Amino acid sequence: CRYIEETVGWDLLLNEVGNPVLEGFTVPKLIWLRDHEPENFSSLKWLVLPKDYVRLRLTNNLHMEVSDAAGTLLMNLREQTWSEPILRALDLPADILPPIIQSTEIAGSITPEVANATGLTVGIPVVGGGADNACGAVGSGVVSPGRGFLSLGTSGVVLVHLEKPIVTGSTVHLFNSCLREKFYMMGVTLSAGLSLNWHREQSGQAHKSFDSLTAAASKSPAGSRGLVFLPYLTGERTPHGDGNARGSFIGLSAGHASGDLTRAVLEGVAFGLCDSVELMSSAGWNGTALRALGGGARSMLWKEIIASVTGLVLEEINVNEGPALGAAILAGVGVGIYSDTAEASDSIIKVVREVDPNPEWQKVYADQYQVYKELYP
Repeated sequence: CRYIEETVGWDLLLNEVGNPVLEGFTVPKLIWLRDHEPENFSSLKWLVLPKDYVRLRLTNNLHMEVSDAAGTLLMNLREQTWSEPILRALDLPADILPPIIQSTEIAGSITPEVANATGLTVGIPVVGGGADNACGAVGSGVVSPGRGFLSLGTSGVVLVHLEKPIVTGSTVHLFNSCLREKFYMMGVTLSAGLSLNWHREQSGQAHKSFDSLTAAASKSPAGSRGLVFLPYLTGERTPHGDGNARGSFIGLSAGHASGDLTRAVLEGVAFGLCDSVELMSSAGWNGTALRALGGGARSMLWKEIIASVTGLVLEEINVNEGPALGAAILAGVGVGIYSDTAEASDSIIKVVREVDPNPEWQKVYADQYQVYKELYP
């Protein structure tokens, strides 16, 4: 990653792809392959991402879809073309990159061979599709200005819709959306649900349900009696971009009970997500709510904690399929069942309940969040 930044240059990176270089992108892996497995690199014919390969097998047509292409660090995100300046700076061949298509564009159709092997019907159209979180945005109704979602899975994701690209130069990612000419910003806390699961297993409570854990945590006051948890169990992406960051409990005393530790974990993850919200807000996002997704979002306590830490309303929606539903909507638009991705998404996905910040908790968390931010350095 450092090699790429030094070779390409910071200004060119931000102008072309809108992001700094992090390990999760494609081009660092490609450079690694070239440097460490030159024989494999020399035999490379095409660079594609997993769903693009599946689509190739279904249709015999090779493309890369735009929202995934944005994550390679090889595409000019405004022009939606492969970046000749970056390819030239890194001495990478342009002919390994297939044509770029839109998320709702028909890329081909099911071939007779695939039909014979799978039972699918010959000629079924296959559309571009989208990256996981890009499809998640469509499948949760994050398709217009001011909207965003918060996903609490193994990792935690904060994603907000943008009409125009906003380049921050921070560890908040900027990508092309599945909606034509639209974009999104995304921040990632690497260990969200992972932190809670780790705590459950390592504290001898693996036999307990998550509901039981959070019920005990609900008896602990906001702020967990002064206990702070840093959720950097697998390093951290946003805001630090530091694979060597490590987690810790700070302020532990004999006066703390198991429920205090659990609540501190929930609060620490919320503080980590708030780092992403702060970066996005300072960059110009002005939304007041996030749609809550993922397994962790089933916890009312965790949602109220996150709402109180971030100051944003958390919205519950009427569907929980997320990215899979988003992909289905894209297919529906591609074949003409729907005329527009945003309209289709809004016709299906509705907000059914809101979780507001707790004013008393907000006072506590405003102070404790400052302590949290001072602990990483």
